[in-house]
Amino acid sequence: MIAASLVANLDEKEDKMIAASEPQEFVPHGRQQMKRHPGEVVMSYLQPNFHAESFLSDRLSQVAISEKPQLVERWILRGSSDGDAQCEEELFIKDKTAVWSRGAYSGPQSGDCSTVLCCYTCETPIKHALWCTFHAGMTDKTVLDTTEQISDEPKGVLMPSICLVDSAFIKIFSSDGEDYVACQQFQVSDVWACKYGLILERAIKSAGPDKSNAENSSDPEAVQLPNIFSLVHPLDEITPVLGRH
Repeated sequence: MIAASLVANLDEKEDKMIAASEPQEFVPHGRQQMKRHPGEVVMSYLQPNFHAESFLSDRLSQVAISEKPQLVERWILRGSSDGDAQCEEELFIKDKTAVWSRGAYSGPQSGDCSTVLCCYTCETPIKHALWCTFHAGMTDKTVLDTTEQISDEPKGVLMPSICLVDSAFIKIFSSDGEDYVACQQFQVSDVWACKYGLILERAIKSAGPDKSNAENSSDPEAVQLPNIFSLVHPLDEITPVLGRH
């Protein structure tokens, strides 16, 4: 009886067929752009006197016998910021350069119609890269002052930006052309975008078997440094995130 009812239900439904096209390999647009990118630009300072020894040592320092290590590339995608459902944005990162592009892949015959919006190059390899949004006019007081009522939504003028984190700096490039550089107070192990700005995680150094520090100590009086920090505005200080129980 149960089998007959199942057959009857299958007969009532319309047959549908899903046609699968030939699978294609996804090639990020930033990879193609990196082949045409001039790379890092090293500024040479003019010296009044020419020194042959310094010139030769500088040239020899650029010579390496061993092969260069293979650079790891990565990318992130998101929907278009202008609301176009047919387009997407890509942030491609490789070594010291990040490429921000926008477009859509229409098909194998039409080709890639992506457009490069901007390229960023840092002094050291980029560890983290992401899109984020700050709010102009919003200070860190609204986040740190727990005595006042905190609004669920941040107030202020929107500042869509791109954040690049290398080994020493946190660089923020806003969509209106403003650039900000903040020195890292600690090594950043990870970073996330939130509605209030950025959330940063401090890298914890593991102590050896013969070493001990305040973070790994079981002494309750030892100073325990926070691990999570926030950045509400590029011009503000990086402040720790505190939780109430």
